[in-house]
Amino acid sequence: MAVQILIADDDAPIRRLLRRLIEDHAEWNVCGEAENGREVLAKVSDLSPDVVVMDLAMPQMNGLQAAREVGKVAPHLPMLLLTVQQVSRELADEARSAGFQGAVSKSTGSEVVKGIESLLRKEHFFSSAFAVHSNCGD
Repeated sequence: MAVQILIADDDAPIRRLLRRLIEDHAEWNVCGEAENGREVLAKVSDLSPDVVVMDLAMPQMNGLQAAREVGKVAPHLPMLLLTVQQVSRELADEARSAGFQGAVSKSTGSEVVKGIESLLRKEHFFSSAFAVHSNCGD
């Protein structure tokens, strides 16, 4: 059965690009899309995705706020944060504390794929200049 992935970004062209990138992987399927943090919460409950790929800057509830809320209803759901900026140590720490298992810059599609693959292996994936990749068991 295909891995079900929910994508959340307020920019429709970015969602289309993410969908193409994800669905190029034979075993992955985009089960839904959300434009804002509130939609993420509703779709997580309705669709029961295996992974959420979520933008940092979204209206109504940003990615960090939405991740905290998702963690309350689906505490073991792997979430990957997307950002237009480089993933700094500070952002990685903030993302981790919000419940994300990884964070990548939108500028590199290959990093998004690597991040999802890592989360599916139950590993963390924080793409950045300081390159923090670790197992959850650390």
